[in-house]
Amino acid sequence: MKVCFCHQKPERSFFVLNHKLPLCSRCSGMVLGSVFAFFFLLNKIFLPFFLALFLVFPLTFDGITQAMNLRESNNPLRFFTGIFFSIGFAQMVYTVTIFLINLL
Repeated sequence: MKVCFCHQKPERSFFVLNHKLPLCSRCSGMVLGSVFAFFFLLNKIFLPFFLALFLVFPLTFDGITQAMNLRESNNPLRFFTGIFFSIGFAQMVYTVTIFLINLL
């Protein structure tokens, strides 16, 4: 199964019963984080904007330092930074959307 936004590299993916999952560890974390973010917003759990921004930072730092060959990440780190990123990003989008609606 080819997913357009995921590179699906085997060395960056999780395996269950010797079968590679269809998403890499970071994208798997982002999908799970999106589910968490949906339930947070559905239950009216809102984070301050700066905390949401703080949750986005680890994935950005991990990706940039890895792309610059400063260090090598690992799958658990990719997975958890993906979760944090999705939760933070969804909260930031919500906060900015409410702010813009209130300007009208």
